[in-house]
Amino acid sequence: MSPDPTSCMLPPSCFPRKRSGKEGLTLIEVMIATFVFAIVMGATIGCMLLAQSMGQAARNRLEALHEGRGVLEDLMTGSYNGTGMAAGSHSVSSGGFSGSYTVTELDPGPIKQVQLTMNYPAFGRTAQVSLEMRISDALH
Repeated sequence: MSPDPTSCMLPPSCFPRKRSGKEGLTLIEVMIATFVFAIVMGATIGCMLLAQSMGQAARNRLEALHEGRGVLEDLMTGSYNGTGMAAGSHSVSSGGFSGSYTVTELDPGPIKQVQLTMNYPAFGRTAQVSLEMRISDALH
């Protein structure tokens, strides 16, 4: 049994009102909720797409580094005085990646420095990763 509002000292606002049969949400409330939902979903999808492209760029960079290390290993195991180790610039293509390397003879002694740059796709443009090694004739 609910208390009678007239027999109590509390104001009428303390008692629940009976609704007049109009249940549910208004059109404005639905439109605001839809707008908020669309904003949240747009931000979420944007973050997911950014994370996906950053992950792909990181994979491409790692793969370019791997291919570059393979090129340097091939140069190390090759002849010290071979055409691949001749002083100057050389083009290279490995595993779908392209790049170039420069061989420089250092003084004193029979030491060569190799600077390799590999190109890879990242965020719709071409990025580069560089590797460097020095090799001595005494190692061959």
